Amino acid sequence: MSLIINNNSMANTAARNLNSAYSDLTKSTERLSSGMRINSAADDAAGLAVREMMRAEVTTLNQGVRNANDAISMIQTADGALSVIDEKLIRMNELAEQAATGTYTDEQRAIIDQEYQTMADEITRISDSTDFNGQSLLNGALQEGAEYEDANGNTQTGQSMNIHFGSGNDADEDKYSIELENVSASALGVGNDSLDYKINDDGLATTQDGKAIYENESGEIYIDGSDPTMDASKIAAEGYTQVQLKEKVVADPASEQTAKDDLVARGETTIGTAQTAAAGGTTTAITFDGASLNTSIDADGKLTYDVGGTANTTIEADTSNLLVDGKAMYATIDADGTVSVKQSSSATVPTAGYAVQVSSTGDLTVNVGGDDKKLLTSTASDGSAQYYVEDESTDIPSDATAMNIAQDAVEQGFEVAEDGGAKLGSVVVQDNGTNYALTGTGTALTGTVADTSFDMRVDMVSDDKVTSFEQELGKTDEYAGSSIATQEGAEAALAAIEKAIEMKDKNRANLGAYENRLEATISNLEIQGENLSAAESRISDVDVATEMTEYTLRQTISSAATSMLAQANSLPQNALKLIG
Repeated sequence: MSLIINNNSMANTAARNLNSAYSDLTKSTERLSSGMRINSAADDAAGLAVREMMRAEVTTLNQGVRNANDAISMIQTADGALSVIDEKLIRMNELAEQAATGTYTDEQRAIIDQEYQTMADEITRISDSTDFNGQSLLNGALQEGAEYEDANGNTQTGQSMNIHFGSGNDADEDKYSIELENVSASALGVGNDSLDYKINDDGLATTQDGKAIYENESGEIYIDGSDPTMDASKIAAEGYTQVQLKEKVVADPASEQTAKDDLVARGETTIGTAQTAAAGGTTTAITFDGASLNTSIDADGKLTYDVGGTANTTIEADTSNLLVDGKAMYATIDADGTVSVKQSSSATVPTAGYAVQVSSTGDLTVNVGGDDKKLLTSTASDGSAQYYVEDESTDIPSDATAMNIAQDAVEQGFEVAEDGGAKLGSVVVQDNGTNYALTGTGTALTGTVADTSFDMRVDMVSDDKVTSFEQELGKTDEYAGSSIATQEGAEAALAAIEKAIEMKDKNRANLGAYENRLEATISNLEIQGENLSAAESRISDVDVATEMTEYTLRQTISSAATSMLAQANSLPQNALKLIG
């Protein structure tokens, strides 16, 4: 081997090995100090990618566990509220049982009913106020398709709550829905969520969209549309009661006028069923239960609505200006609401009573004590007939009620004819579209007045009905859905409370099932997270024993390389001895 002094190959080799050993020692020190086998992508690129995906899934599963625990807390909140409602229902059942016995008077039952209604109010308050983290729980907000009122007073549609716990969005694997029903007193069928019914004393608001609005201090009832078949719409937020009409197309009154359908006066008008809940409320719906539309105005200026009322009262006119062969023609309405046109044996109507006449302008008037009191006026608005009833005097006795006029259509006009008999005259719309004119053999038809109260029910969960109530003009009244102020009401309340308890128990059972399912979900998520973390650890974490062995090796090699580098650096000194 040559002795040279410009290049020290052995020293270079020793230095390279020392650098390599020192680099390996640095990595071992990093792994041992961090506990991680992979500290950068350079350590294990593929392993790093797998580890990060596993870490993301583990954190998602851990959050899913927290989500499920939050849902359990929410369910426990709802269940706690239902347990309080349970106590109130048990007390209401006790009060109803007490009021149902015959040893109490109605006055005493009214006192008992005060506590009963207070319990119902508290149930509704609990239903409305129970929430979890700002989410309403028991007012229908979590009931699919139910209507409820939000914090701003707006009606919203409820929907079930999704509890998300998985790493994806699969409906079967990563989430499921929780639905909580409305448990307000009215929804349970035992409450006093009331029908607020007001006849406005500020005058008529413009009728539109085929709706009838009962209002005005004079007791006017406006019906815009020619077909009196009605569906209840809803209670307006302002307190008005609106009734939806099934409208018919009305032809241009200026077109050719031909006689159409018969004019039928009757005391009953069939109406349908309402499906829309009250605005500003969540459960009260007005149901006109396929019954008859009957309305009466008594001497005190009150409109009376009666379910299952008495048969229509026949009030015959005492005079008639429609004569055939010198004998008076008059109309009667029997108990079934059937109109009959009859002929008297003389020029006067056989039974004295109220004279009801249709004038040439279409006004229907009734004569009371020699004074004409207008009950019904027909006009035309935008080609559609309007009818309204007004009580211009308070001296009309309670049995004097309005006659309803119904027709299938007002296209150009309609005929007035006896059932199965000859035509008496025609009613046509004038070209100006403002009035009806009666033409033909007579100028007026003397008719009868029927009992015109109308059937109405407030339909809750129970089968209870509001059998009758009175509405004073300009006053808002409330009609409770459940009361034990009478023995009959108490007996009905017992059945309603039994159903309410069943509904409440169903809700609580569902809550228990939800909670048990969530607990099982949490257990499963924790097991998944545990095993996934173990897999991630095997990829990412350092094996200390193995790494310590490597560290010792690298440390020994580093020491040896350092020593050999020192020796290699001393070799050129041997060449100097030859020179010296």
